Amino acid sequence: CFRGYLSTTRHRVFINVCFVGIGFSLQLPWSCITDNVAHWRDSLSSDAFQLFVALYNAPGLVILLLQLLLDSGGEILLGVRRAYIIRGIFTIPSLVLLAAAPGIIQILFGVSGMPTMISMLVETTLLGVMVGAAHGWFYSLASRFHPGAVHFLLIGLSLAQVVVAVMVNIFDLNQLEDNFQFYIICGIFVAIASILYFLLLCSPAAVVRLDVSPVLQSQLSLAATTTTTTTTVTTPTIIPTDTTTTTTTYGSSSSSSGVPAVF
Repeated sequence: CFRGYLSTTRHRVFINVCFVGIGFSLQLPWSCITDNVAHWRDSLSSDAFQLFVALYNAPGLVILLLQLLLDSGGEILLGVRRAYIIRGIFTIPSLVLLAAAPGIIQILFGVSGMPTMISMLVETTLLGVMVGAAHGWFYSLASRFHPGAVHFLLIGLSLAQVVVAVMVNIFDLNQLEDNFQFYIICGIFVAIASILYFLLLCSPAAVVRLDVSPVLQSQLSLAATTTTTTTTVTTPTIIPTDTTTTTTTYGSSSSSSGVPAVF
């Protein structure tokens, strides 16, 4: 029993660590932009950050509605675990590239100017699409594991903000070289953390929770549960009947019950 407890605990810890990494990779690209507000205001425009926020949040509702309509059909067609693997192949490399993109944009077009402004508007729009899709998929994935998995996903989101806040104080983001290094390192962090997503989906825990059909899961749980059958024996009830007969013959009486007749 103790060995089984340790095995279960190790699986639970592994799942929790994976979801911390998933949440970290989900939040880090946007935190790298939002924690650099002063740089965008000084180099591009005073309204640049407001435009970034609007374009980042605008696609979210549309993406979630599309997921609501299409996700269940994809899972039926491909299988749940395979569908999540394909979703990760689609979103995670995009998150890595979009995390490093602001540094690459500024190297190509300069710190300020219209090409940089337009490129950053496209960057934040694409980031909003990818993060909106990943939010729906990653939260849905966490809900298929134990109830605490969603909490560890949220821990990863908060951890990304802390890491970016520390990095902002280390790098001088007004310098082009430091700015480039800052975003490249953010992209590397997202790539490292995202590996945990695929490790989770290839783990035995994911195979059991995602590949096994709900019908088979219910059958396994029924087989594991011992049931006792109670047999009720019905005893027939005999109702006694009075069979005493009395015969009177010319002044004499006799009883078949064996009781002497009273004259």
